[in-house]
Amino acid sequence: MDPVTTAEFDAALKSLEAQIDDPVAGLFGPGSEVWTKQGETVVFAAAGRAALLQLAHPAVAQAVEEFSITREDPVTRFRNTFFYVFAMVFGDLRTATRMARTVHRVHQRVTGTIRDTDAGPEFPPGTPYHANDPEAQLWVASTLIESSAWVYETLVRPLDHTERKRWIAELPRFTALFGIPRSLLFPTWGAFEDYNRRMWASDTLTVSSTARSLMRALTTPPTLALAPLWRVYTNFTAGSLPPSCTATGCSAASNPSRCARSP
Repeated sequence: MDPVTTAEFDAALKSLEAQIDDPVAGLFGPGSEVWTKQGETVVFAAAGRAALLQLAHPAVAQAVEEFSITREDPVTRFRNTFFYVFAMVFGDLRTATRMARTVHRVHQRVTGTIRDTDAGPEFPPGTPYHANDPEAQLWVASTLIESSAWVYETLVRPLDHTERKRWIAELPRFTALFGIPRSLLFPTWGAFEDYNRRMWASDTLTVSSTARSLMRALTTPPTLALAPLWRVYTNFTAGSLPPSCTATGCSAASNPSRCARSP
């Protein structure tokens, strides 16, 4: 799809602002599923899973390689990402929209072409990419929500039908911060799950050489003292990936000993 234009982005933010009854409480506020679930400390454990799933998208991997500090300083990259996401989710309306505008401006400069020769049939070398592409942005946003839900259900408790229904109903407020059109979103949690399963099994996700290199950088401990903790977290992350995605090589890239059969 064509990237989200500034005019489309501004229109999405204007529509979003009109929906908010209490600007001080922000986009969601106390009692929302987003605040309740993503406010749990354990959801930080979802960061690695979401990152590996994101990098399995060749356009995302290429953009991260060329325009971020992930390879040189992955800890700072994670911190910066959480800074913006948490400000959007937990900040007041003015903070959330200000951060969204900052991210949109940065993403406008993140554009280029796929360089890998092993990025799959949908991304041959020379394929253009843009960080404001709504389908790529939807994938990134979905990995954050789906991974948070997976970790919450694994480490806290299962979600019931009402919680899932409310959580997916709140998703459009988050995706509007990136100008993602509502036509791409999901009417139910079941539709959201179907979207993730289709993506995991699709040719869209192909772990390219760039992605593998970045995954190794992310799973290499920054200091020798952190090596044992890093190993535990890497094993947890690799083991949390969906089987259909593991077949693309995510698990092997993050922990080769777990998945020697992956390409």
